[in-house]
Amino acid sequence: MLQFKPYETLTIEGTKICVFSMVQVNEQGIPDTHPSKLSGLKFIDPLEYVSTLKQELNACDVLIALTHLGLGTDIQLADTWGDIDLINGGHSHTLIKDPPLQNGVLVTQAGAGLKYATVSNLKVVNGKVIDKSARLVDLSRHQGRHMKADSLLAVFNDNDELKRTIGMATAPIVGTEELGHLMTDAIAAVSPIEMAFQNTGGIRIKRLEKGDITIRDVYTLDPFGNEIILLKMTPAEIRSLLLNAYNRNNSVDLIPSGIHYTVITDKANHGTDIRLSLPDGSPLNENQTYNVGISSYVASSYTFDHEDPGTSLFIITAQSVINFIEQKQAINYSGTRRTFVEQK
Repeated sequence: MLQFKPYETLTIEGTKICVFSMVQVNEQGIPDTHPSKLSGLKFIDPLEYVSTLKQELNACDVLIALTHLGLGTDIQLADTWGDIDLINGGHSHTLIKDPPLQNGVLVTQAGAGLKYATVSNLKVVNGKVIDKSARLVDLSRHQGRHMKADSLLAVFNDNDELKRTIGMATAPIVGTEELGHLMTDAIAAVSPIEMAFQNTGGIRIKRLEKGDITIRDVYTLDPFGNEIILLKMTPAEIRSLLLNAYNRNNSVDLIPSGIHYTVITDKANHGTDIRLSLPDGSPLNENQTYNVGISSYVASSYTFDHEDPGTSLFIITAQSVINFIEQKQAINYSGTRRTFVEQK
């Protein structure tokens, strides 16, 4: 059985430094990843585990948390446990330019994509932290290279199949909307799918430049190997999927193909309803079921109403994108938009 240590204790010049880690869990009681990757593992709600850790780490001089909880939960953690000196956080990809003290705890997070790093400083005198500060470092200004790491990457990237051109973009494809529409149009092109949805977290680049598109570009965009799942869904079930997805972070999360939708929100930006239409503006038939394609990650990790458990089409989403671009040869998604938000 695998045994994970929840914390590590270091002693430096007589100062006892304890570093512990915590990971977010969703409605299913697991972190946000494909459930198949977590087979055999059980997770405890991190905030429920605080009381246990407090007892085990009460003799620490310096207490550091490495978390993947999201900023909101990091703040809850700081409010719950003010003895923590530093929370070095992740998950919500929040760029904290001026890290705050929350209940005396220094809370940091450096965005996403290795664009920034946070340098934290704790001043310790006689086993007590007497001062703490942090600053953000813009890594785009760092020109240094690790030659050994570069040489290892070059070996993996020197692959003729990854370099193969499969089509071209006649204009840059920019942002999660445009890139997401490319991905969902590719899924929707797989028979018998009529409409498709792609979660924004699965879109791993910000843009595809104008010009040739290679297989490497596709796997950089979509590196996860998720299978396409076909579900027969009513409009009411589609609304459930979209509304639950939006309310995960009060923002559009699922990019569509074969359908347009508007999220109706209250003044707190909480989604209350979904307005659906076909691409020509006509409404969906409320008594009909539609063939909907989503990734196996969304099918397994999102909470929504659906009577059909879903069927794998045994094709990964990245392969559908490769097939789609090869068939189209030239693609253009400039300005494409199919999702809207309206406050009521």
